[in-house]
Amino acid sequence: MLTLYASRLRFDVDCAWRASREALRAVFAPCSRPLLAPTERVAITVDDLLQVSCNGEAVAEAAGPGDLLPVLEHLFYRELLARSAPALALHAAALVAPTGEPTLLLGASGAGKSTLARALLRAGWDYLGDDLAFVEGAQLWGLPRAIQFNPIALDETPAPLLAGCDLRTCIYHAADGRTLALPLAPVPTERLAAGPAPVSGLRLVLVEPSDPLAPDALAGAGAELRSCAPLEALAALHLATLTPLAERAIDLASLIRPGRSQRLVWRDPAVAAALLSPPALPRS
Repeated sequence: MLTLYASRLRFDVDCAWRASREALRAVFAPCSRPLLAPTERVAITVDDLLQVSCNGEAVAEAAGPGDLLPVLEHLFYRELLARSAPALALHAAALVAPTGEPTLLLGASGAGKSTLARALLRAGWDYLGDDLAFVEGAQLWGLPRAIQFNPIALDETPAPLLAGCDLRTCIYHAADGRTLALPLAPVPTERLAAGPAPVSGLRLVLVEPSDPLAPDALAGAGAELRSCAPLEALAALHLATLTPLAERAIDLASLIRPGRSQRLVWRDPAVAAALLSPPALPRS
């Protein structure tokens, strides 16, 4: 039995397939302890025939052992988001600066939130999550999974940014028939936030990678940090919000603090982390 804690849920996973169970354990290793007191239990069972049940109801069937991990991950996120109310769910990375300042990294998939989260951990920040964050009342928390990057083919040479990642534990089959590895960067225990962060003083950072073909691609710098207008920050929050409008208990504008919204264009994650870390200040 594998027990995981995410937001206010306790997941008990009874999986007969050891490799998939261990892969799930690696993906959600930091979720072995509760960040918040669980209020609901979700029981997931996988039998010898690869049939997947959730709370006693059959919900899916994997085509083969190599297809099981994506099925379990999808079910995990489906249940987490379906039961997240009244919290606001955001597609964002959430970290806490050494000064205690909570920060949300907002950006589309591929913008570099996970890469920057890993760089910020190395700079001494505390980790709430690299992909999913929750806000309720005066509290901010995340899904503290292992930092996860886009899958790569087994015969593909890993990019330099993946140095030190686990490329062996999470192996699965893609829909196109390729066998893929899911790169995971473990989060040091000492960098895991002990609990939710206060929303007061929240900093919003809109993240986008530098376009190397742009004529002014950072003018040779590794990253650039500038202030952004509140309306830009509000638009980014709208795009990041996963909670349906009818279920939102929070006005997104209430998360925007004067002078606390910034835009980060980056090429070098270490330079970007240095710009984001105190006492660095953005240029107006």
